[in-house]
Amino acid sequence: MDWRRMALFIAINAVVSAAVTLLVLSWWEARQPAAPVPTLRPTDSATVADPTLPAEPARAPTPSGPFAYTIQAGDTLGSLSLDFDVPLSDLLAANGLTEDAILSIGQTITIPLGGLPATTPASTASPAATTGAAFVVIREIVAPGALPGEAILLTNLGGRINLSGWTLSDGKSNRYTFPDVTLFADAEISLHTAAGTDTPSDLFWGEDVARWGTTGTVAYLRDASGKLVATYRVP
Repeated sequence: MDWRRMALFIAINAVVSAAVTLLVLSWWEARQPAAPVPTLRPTDSATVADPTLPAEPARAPTPSGPFAYTIQAGDTLGSLSLDFDVPLSDLLAANGLTEDAILSIGQTITIPLGGLPATTPASTASPAATTGAAFVVIREIVAPGALPGEAILLTNLGGRINLSGWTLSDGKSNRYTFPDVTLFADAEISLHTAAGTDTPSDLFWGEDVARWGTTGTVAYLRDASGKLVATYRVP
């Protein structure tokens, strides 16, 4: 065998060896198991924030104690007591007010949510205590200035009381005297300016013109002895 044939034989053997080696390596890699893809455990996913999601807006905290409140149109001590579920006596004591106080729009008062602070001593001579078991407030004036629907809504926040001899006036010569009617605890009664037939829940003044249509007019509620019980300023 001459050198040319020897070189060709060696070259063919090298090519065949390389091809066999590649086939063996490919077969070996194909038999190897695929590497597991790492996954998050349930506990991990709960602690990883998704950067693609918008952050949740912060929620305004709900007051858990006394807070400042700015008087709005139509607010009264009685309505605030009902709206915030705060005893009228606490509201008066927290602000040093009497039950006949007239609130002004923009005035700031304290709403004693959750009760009076422990540092505030209980006083048996508080304004609320002098009214006895009944706390009658003027809840609102409905449809002021429109005679067919104009009415004053009274709410009893205390015990049962008879309104006989009580009066409601506008501070001028216009005065209504309540008949023999009983207002039970947590009950309401409406005094309509127009004429009509009285019922246990609706009384009628019998006027031929509206009485509460002027902004700033104050309604005065007095008991049978003439003591001022509640007021309401038309917004």
